[in-house]
Amino acid sequence: MVLLAACNAAVRQEEKFKTAADMLYMDYQATGEEGRDEVTVRLVFRYGGPEGRGMLLDTSASASFDGQLLIADSSKMGGAYYEGRYLAEGFEGLHQIEYRDGTGKVYVDTFSFPFFSLAAALPATVSRAKGLELEINGLKGDWLHALLTDTSFYGRGIDRMDTLTDGKLAFTPQDLGRLKNGPVHLELYREKERGLDQTGRQGGRLYLSYNLSREFVLNEE
Repeated sequence: MVLLAACNAAVRQEEKFKTAADMLYMDYQATGEEGRDEVTVRLVFRYGGPEGRGMLLDTSASASFDGQLLIADSSKMGGAYYEGRYLAEGFEGLHQIEYRDGTGKVYVDTFSFPFFSLAAALPATVSRAKGLELEINGLKGDWLHALLTDTSFYGRGIDRMDTLTDGKLAFTPQDLGRLKNGPVHLELYREKERGLDQTGRQGGRLYLSYNLSREFVLNEE
C-alpha cells in the first residue's frame, strides 16, 4: 500500500508538466525475452526531444495499444510513462499504437515483433575444432547481435553483429579460439529501431528487442 501510494503521488506530481503535443517526442518500445512469457510495451512522451523527461498526457489525450487504453505510471528518474504487459504466446502478427492528443489529432504506428528461436536444441558440449552452427527460426537474411562469454577473468569473448546466411549463424574454430575451455554463456539479441510513421514536430522512435540465452561447455575435441 505504501508503494502504491508513492506511485500515485509521483503520477500526480507529473501533472504539472502537461504540455502541447507538438512539444512531445514519442518514444515507444516493445521488449521480450525467451522464457519470460510476456512482452512489455512502454510508451514515453518526452518533453522537447529524445533526452527529455517523460510527461503525463493531458486528460483530454490518450495512448492505447491494440485498442486498449494504457494507464500512466511514473518513475523518479525518468518521469511518466504508459505501459502494458502481454502474453508472448499469440503476440505474433501486426500491432498498433495509437496516440490521440488533446486536440483530437490521432497518430498511429504499426509493427510486428521480432520473435526468433533456435531450430534445434544446443548441444551440452561443443567442440572447438568443429565450430558451432546455429539454425535460427523466424529470421532469414537478417542479423543478430551475438554475445559469447566464458568464465575466465581476462577472456575477451565474442561480441559482434552477425548477418544470417540461409537462416544460419556460424562460429568457426578461429572464432571459438577467443573463448576458454569450460562453461560458455550464449546470448542472441534481435534489436530494431526506426522512426515513427506519424509524429508531431519533435519526432519519435520505435525500439523493438527480443533475446534468448543458452549455456554449453566448450572443449577441444
